[in-house]
Amino acid sequence: MWEHYQSLNEFCERDEYQQWLAQWQPPEQWHVTQWVNSEQQQWSMTPRQHGITAWSTRLAHWLLDTIDVADHRTVDIGCGENLFASAYVTVSGVDPRFSADAELTDSWWQHNQGVWARAYALNSLHFVTEPQHLEGQLQRVISTLDRQGRAVVTVNRSIIPNADQLWQLMPQWSGIERAIWIDTPDNAPMDGNCWFWLKQD
Repeated sequence: MWEHYQSLNEFCERDEYQQWLAQWQPPEQWHVTQWVNSEQQQWSMTPRQHGITAWSTRLAHWLLDTIDVADHRTVDIGCGENLFASAYVTVSGVDPRFSADAELTDSWWQHNQGVWARAYALNSLHFVTEPQHLEGQLQRVISTLDRQGRAVVTVNRSIIPNADQLWQLMPQWSGIERAIWIDTPDNAPMDGNCWFWLKQD
């Protein structure tokens, strides 16, 4: 299923997201003073508000809930500061630079084939030199999944050279069960603007 939206705000108006939002409870472990649906909404803050507000978006939590990470052993690939592990006891983080549960190396990929029930990578795998190289990154994520495994991957298209070619390439890639393309913002460093739901075939 391939979906296209003009903006993150437009996506956040959909029934699917609104129904999730109506029952969502923010993680108590995160000291956030203002939750916004998407990073587009934080642009409405004044510079002073932005400077004194501990804000975060809800979209990442929606993405994780779409694959039920709370109920399955899950790996956060490219976890950065490993923040989600504090909100979800099922999550283990791997990263090549930051302190995490494991270091993300070629050896890690080799030793984690078919191991995880769930996996996700939020804006951590888009550092490629050509849009077609993203397929290899998605296949690496799929390779970590067990037989019933599912994953979600987000990318920020502004990082990928010639990213406009992705729309033509994506339908040819295997293992994708759903993809969402968001036109605006062009640069979406928090939540990404192209989302992939993956499954083990």
